[in-house]
Amino acid sequence: MRLIAYRVGRCEGWDIVPAPKQRAWMNATPGGFANRCLPLTMANHAGWIIRSPAAFIARWNGDPTPGASITFEFADERSASYAESVRSHFGSGIITLSIPYLFRTEPGVALLARGAPNEPKPHCAPLEGLVETDWSPSTFTMNWMITTPHADVEFRVGDPLCFLQPVRAELFESCEPETRDLASDPELHAEYTRWTKSRNAFIADPERGAKWQKDYHTGRIGETQAPQHHRTALKIQPFRDA
Repeated sequence: MRLIAYRVGRCEGWDIVPAPKQRAWMNATPGGFANRCLPLTMANHAGWIIRSPAAFIARWNGDPTPGASITFEFADERSASYAESVRSHFGSGIITLSIPYLFRTEPGVALLARGAPNEPKPHCAPLEGLVETDWSPSTFTMNWMITTPHADVEFRVGDPLCFLQPVRAELFESCEPETRDLASDPELHAEYTRWTKSRNAFIADPERGAKWQKDYHTGRIGETQAPQHHRTALKIQPFRDA
């Protein structure tokens, strides 16, 4: 599948790179135990990040009016040169970042533009957008909402501003969700019961210390063997100049 980022402005510093698997806060947990959670680490690097080219602090005075309700303090002259790309356009404490790329995906594939997974930032939250990049000739912006008036919201050079994930929107509409009693699938019910007993016994074991059960990570839970497509890491290709 092809994913093209057409340069439409000053792209210096707006690096697009495969998202990292690790997070600083996860590494800082006792023994780095958060890194044992495979669903977390898989989500961390299932896409690409656009890095911040500038260092700045944003402060919102609580006024929802667009324009001067957010002030920006840039760390240096180089960062200040990106001021036209860092604005308060919508009001309501929303920081708008103009991405200098026009993305193009294959037919039926859209881009989910969001904040980096499991990468919280104090006093603000990323807003997400699903963009039909298979046809639109326009760029899009990345937006962050300040949640605490009068607080300093800091972005550093290299911070992830936007996380890109290709998705097929048709999957949402073609999905036929339903709920069932687990007992209606005797085989799955039995496997779940075995896993529950094993997990509870492991948690209750006073001698387990720093041991790690690893069942899901290794792709085998009791008698259940994961299919060949089970992954513990993703090989995300970097963008290349063409």
